[in-house]
Amino acid sequence: MRPVGLGARSGGDEAQVTAAAEAEPMPADCRAGRHAPARRVTVDANGAAHARCRRCGCELTRLPAIRRWYRSGVLG
Repeated sequence: MRPVGLGARSGGDEAQVTAAAEAEPMPADCRAGRHAPARRVTVDANGAAHARCRRCGCELTRLPAIRRWYRSGVLG
């Protein structure tokens, strides 16, 4: 007799393993804090520039006084 729910059609654990294997690791430059802003940059009323990183896709912000891109938005 065959156990119930352990076949190829159950999809439970196999689907999770496939999704984890397809996830790409964060590039080494992004892990070190060296993000590359995309070409599309928006500037808000306060003068802060906003863009997304070309490599990892995180949200970036640059203040006029600091002149350096840093990570912003939801982290984690």
